[in-house]
Amino acid sequence: MPPSIHQTPRRGEAVEPLPPDEVGGEAERAENFQERDVADVEPAGIGAEGRHHQPCAVGGEALAGQGAAALAHAGLSEETKKAALAEENRLREILGTSFSDLATSEAIRRDYLAALSHYEEAERWNAAMPGLQRNLGVAAFRAQDYPDAARALAQAVASNPGDAATRAMLGSAYFALDNYRDAAKTIAPLGDRAMHDPTLGYAWAMSLSRVGDLAQATHVLEEYEKLDLPVDTMLLVGQLWSDMADYSRAVQEYHRALDRDAALARAHYFAGLAQLRWNHPNEAQKEFDAVLSLAPDDADAKVGLGYVYVQQGKPADASEVFRSVIATHPDNGNAHYQLGKLLLDGGKVKEAVVQLEAAARELPQTDYVHYQLQAAYRKESRAADADHELQIYKELKAKNRELTVPRPMEGLGDGPMARP
Repeated sequence: MPPSIHQTPRRGEAVEPLPPDEVGGEAERAENFQERDVADVEPAGIGAEGRHHQPCAVGGEALAGQGAAALAHAGLSEETKKAALAEENRLREILGTSFSDLATSEAIRRDYLAALSHYEEAERWNAAMPGLQRNLGVAAFRAQDYPDAARALAQAVASNPGDAATRAMLGSAYFALDNYRDAAKTIAPLGDRAMHDPTLGYAWAMSLSRVGDLAQATHVLEEYEKLDLPVDTMLLVGQLWSDMADYSRAVQEYHRALDRDAALARAHYFAGLAQLRWNHPNEAQKEFDAVLSLAPDDADAKVGLGYVYVQQGKPADASEVFRSVIATHPDNGNAHYQLGKLLLDGGKVKEAVVQLEAAARELPQTDYVHYQLQAAYRKESRAADADHELQIYKELKAKNRELTVPRPMEGLGDGPMARP
């Protein structure tokens, strides 16, 4: 589904885009299925909850080969063998066509899970049926079974590279799987049509940024943001500019969203984060203050404001803010982390350990939390505990190094406000 309307992914997470059935065009109506050949069927609309189905391991050709092998050991004459194989192939074609027709009927009713299951049965009996891989891939995509969708749609695109709708859906399947390199490569031939498509333009720009092609990502994003986008998508565009370290454009995009909706607290929050990364703490403070004027109890904005105080050399003010967040939101790992780090820097090791341990419980997959905790343990002469935390830090650091998704600033950007 489009990343801009129905989803609120965490910052940096991939969304599950849904391209139109024709790039830049309208989806086909279900009633048209009854008038089209099986090979041309393309289900329309958003399907039911998906499941990950293992791809069919044995296709029709492989099964036919097994039948031929069995006949070879049956002691039949060559003429009888040929006749038996011909009849078997005829029956396989009938079974394949029957399952495919059943799947098409189910796709018309938008029962994509059932359709996918029966398209896979058709594949089992007659994998060479024209148009089958395309139909199977579309059903898998609508059922949100993206691995199966990518498998089948890749074959369909290889057979017909000029099929723009299938290419768009394949690119979106790769994108949903965080396979940014193949997503970018698959979408690229669609050119301007993808760039100006409300769904594909974002997926293409984000994929390009994730594989390090910032120049092309910038070009695509510049064109994409000219569209009349919903404010949620504008927030995603702003975050993508920020991920690409173009903080000026990020702030501009957030303010454009605010021009559309002045009460959009999240736009102020993201603008504040961008200003911090841009090393503009005073401007960031204005943005966080604006959030708190709209949502006085917002914990994320308070943590951001506390971080500004740290940057401004006001540790007492920062500590007061972090403590106030912990008092009302004891599960806020960022507040625990920031307070623990301040206490450690101030020599209050015992209290720092308490806060950093709380941060590690709330943010167990955050490497820098474990690094600060091991430093605190060492100051308490707890060598074994320190070594344990250091090992966790190294493992998480190595894992994060393999990721292409930009990570949030230390202790910021992980809470609910960090989700566009």
